[in-house]
Amino acid sequence: MEEANLNTIQKELREGFGKVDERIGKVDENLGRLGKIETNIESIHSDLIAHDERTEKIIGEIQTLSETRRLPEKVEKMREVIKEKLGVEV
Repeated sequence: MEEANLNTIQKELREGFGKVDERIGKVDENLGRLGKIETNIESIHSDLIAHDERTEKIIGEIQTLSETRRLPEKVEKMREVIKEKLGVEV
């Protein structure tokens, strides 16, 4: 009778460990999925930073461009002021 109980206990332990192994496998699988999600989030974050940097650069270029385009107008205005104040044409 003790052998039967011992065999039964061993069988139940093996089955229990098998179920634990299955659950550990599922946990490992889920951790793998979470790792992929984290990698994707990091990738998206770095893409956003790169886009922000490009946007800031473009905005800076646009501001510089609009100043450059206004330069002839400013030069002409300076000529008018010099002529008016000093009576000299430049």
